[in-house]
Amino acid sequence: MGKYFTSRIKNNPDKRKRPNLYLDALQTLDPAPLKIYYGDDQSEEVKCRSCQALIPEDREKQTDVKTATHMLLNAFSNNKVDDLILITADSDQCPAVKAAQVLGKHVLVVLPP
Repeated sequence: MGKYFTSRIKNNPDKRKRPNLYLDALQTLDPAPLKIYYGDDQSEEVKCRSCQALIPEDREKQTDVKTATHMLLNAFSNNKVDDLILITADSDQCPAVKAAQVLGKHVLVVLPP
């Protein structure tokens, strides 16, 4: 079973509609092709550069750490995983990819547009 790491966007209606539709659709599939792991979504107020108003902005927290942790746990379970596929554009995952490769795992990294 695959693993999907993400967080739900709460405060920005324009940004949350399509990802939330996708996540809702994934959860209706039986059997589930992916287990969804959610990061924490924290809201912070940021100052608008043009009008100086405080605007709530979502910040995704710990999704990248959870992704790397699961990847390494899978890599350390010698008999369960030979190949890993990571779909990300987050270069913070490079150390985890290299560690999995040191353990003899083949890691394919797919960079989304």
